[in-house]
Amino acid sequence: ELKDDNASVIHLPQGLRAAWFNLTKIMGPDGTFSDGGLSKRDVLRTAVIAQRFKTLAVVFRPDFNRTFVSVHLKGSINKTTIVRIAFNFSVDTNKPLSKVSVPVPLLNQTLSNGTSA
Repeated sequence: ELKDDNASVIHLPQGLRAAWFNLTKIMGPDGTFSDGGLSKRDVLRTAVIAQRFKTLAVVFRPDFNRTFVSVHLKGSINKTTIVRIAFNFSVDTNKPLSKVSVPVPLLNQTLSNGTSA
């Protein structure tokens, strides 16, 4: 079970069925991910890391109450700098998202304290 009580928490808008997190500012254009994982939660349908674009995409199952998910990623910016990223997000897919666009907080600002070299 992955859990980091000290990691940042991102609250996704209620009803969201998919999300992606842009990790480019943390990893840089030449960074690579070597390991990672998400806590096992029934609300998670699938998750994938795009090495080329430095993004984490997550798809959720419908009809789940607020659930917290922990994310841990490890990678390198260059051959000598190891980066560990940890954050938590909450998702509630129980009600449909309204048709109004709801901005998600900037992940890079939220995670600025959660990285280490």
